[in-house]
Amino acid sequence: TTNHSTMLDHPAYGVHTRMAGELFDLPKHFRTALTGPHRTGKTSMAKAYSDLTETPYRSGSATEILKEGGIDSSATYSRNFGVRLKAQRHYLERLDCIWDSIRGGFVTDRSPLCLATYTLADITGETQMTADEHKEVIQYINDCKALTLKHFNTLVLVPMNPAIELVPAE
Repeated sequence: TTNHSTMLDHPAYGVHTRMAGELFDLPKHFRTALTGPHRTGKTSMAKAYSDLTETPYRSGSATEILKEGGIDSSATYSRNFGVRLKAQRHYLERLDCIWDSIRGGFVTDRSPLCLATYTLADITGETQMTADEHKEVIQYINDCKALTLKHFNTLVLVPMNPAIELVPAE
């Protein structure tokens, strides 16, 4: 298989990146996170991999995790950036706890890098942030990177699929 190198694909990090087509070549003891844009088939692919390899699947669903914390998932789309950051921080902290509790290999349909990129993608020229919120975004991105390195030894990059119609989130 071809190794598609990225910045994280470095011996010092201990993380190996793979393209989606290489997922089924991975040993099942790996701690694997699928990462990529919304609606690219990450969940379906992670579940299929889990079924075929008997590797435990752990959902990274924001809706489920935020609901457990008493946070409406629509907070992640709030125009109030402080509300959004609070929801995103809760989501990241819960995923950290979930992944800390798992012994051995598993596959999940979200990586901390997904969370970082989803947050950054929503920052536009119209986004109003305080200086403290700006600092929090930087800290959040650094925390996402740190948790990726802490919990995963393999990232599977799932690219956009033109065959999947983009629709607004429910």
